[in-house]
Amino acid sequence: MDIWIEGLRLRRRLLKTARNIIFGKTRNLAREYLTSAGTIGLVVHVGAHLGQEAEAYRGMGATRVIWIEGDPDIYKRLVRCLQSAEADAERPVEHTAICALVSDQEGKAVAFHRFNNDGASSSMYLPTKC
Repeated sequence: MDIWIEGLRLRRRLLKTARNIIFGKTRNLAREYLTSAGTIGLVVHVGAHLGQEAEAYRGMGATRVIWIEGDPDIYKRLVRCLQSAEADAERPVEHTAICALVSDQEGKAVAFHRFNNDGASSSMYLPTKC
C-alpha cells in the first residue's frame, strides 16, 4: 500500500510538472524534487565540473557534498572553486572532491575523451554522430 501511495504521489508530481511545462511555467525540477524529500544531509554529484551547484546545494540544506570529477585538470579547478565558495559562506558545507571516473566496469581501464567546451562534456564515451 505504501508503495502505491508513493507511486501515486510521484505520478501526481509528474503530471503537475508536465502541465507546467506545457503551459510555459518554468521550474527548477532538481531543486523541487530534492527539497520535497526533506532535509538533505549528503549529496553525491558525479560529473562535478567546477561545482557550479555548490550554492544551490547549500540553499537546499545539504551538510556534505561529495564531488566526483574525472578530468584531472578540471578537478584542480574544482578544488579551488569549492575553497572559494566556502571562504565567505555563512553556513559551511563539508565538500569532498574526488578525481575519478564512475563506470559499471570495476578495475577496467577506460579511455577519457576531452572536448573543447572547457571540460563541460568530457567523458569516457565517444561523441555521437548526431
